[in-house]
Amino acid sequence: MKYNLLVTSFFILISVSAFSQSTTDQPELDSDRPNFTQGAAIVPHKTIQLETGVEFKNDQTLSIQEKTFLYPTTLIRIGILKNAEFRINFDFEKDRQKFKSGSGLLGQDEIVQGFDNVHLGAKIALIKGKGALPDISILGNIMLPVGIKELRPPHAAPEGRLLLNNKLSEKLELQYNVGYRKLMDHEEYQGEMLYSISTNLKVNDILKIFAEYEATKVLRESVDSSLDGGFMFQILPNLQLDVYAGAAVSEAAPDFYTGGGITWRIPR
Repeated sequence: MKYNLLVTSFFILISVSAFSQSTTDQPELDSDRPNFTQGAAIVPHKTIQLETGVEFKNDQTLSIQEKTFLYPTTLIRIGILKNAEFRINFDFEKDRQKFKSGSGLLGQDEIVQGFDNVHLGAKIALIKGKGALPDISILGNIMLPVGIKELRPPHAAPEGRLLLNNKLSEKLELQYNVGYRKLMDHEEYQGEMLYSISTNLKVNDILKIFAEYEATKVLRESVDSSLDGGFMFQILPNLQLDVYAGAAVSEAAPDFYTGGGITWRIPR
């Protein structure tokens, strides 16, 4: 906790100093945190944006309680062109499985921890929306076979998404995604469809709120779907804090998850 407070304080001090010396207009800060749905917006050209945070998930069955900690989960976005950004994503994950009485494995708790979910990718803006026509972008990622062997894929795993944004009013925005990816699941390498929709409401110049439905579907398996929502606080033009929580809709999804984080656009 002390470490997180120190990191946040550092970002605030650096951001205040940089913006007090800068007269260059910057586009409004737009983060892909904290929801699952990714926005169509691209970070400005020649800009670096850091999006990082922590997350806790809890899931229980009749025989196992599983707790997952991500500390941190990090995305680095680099504006390489006016309509394209390069993306680096990685997590540090700790997964704890506690076997319950009657499972036959009582007392044999398992803990796995290490780097996971290492991606390289790009987001490209295709269409600037107008009226009913949404902003449209595409997102492509490659998950690399690096990190702890219990979590990493056996070889490079691709992911692609179509990202759409509709601006319903000056304060209300609708974001929605559809995509496909390969992933390591239950020691098998298989394909997964993903889709999500999120509404974002700008309450004032500081506070935004969102509500989201997200789902994934592996062939011949149940849908993993959940609902979540949260708050985003833009305390500086280039600095945003967020907090969120979600719960399962389907049996396959984690029972509960929560987290928080920070988005920092590094001043040029």
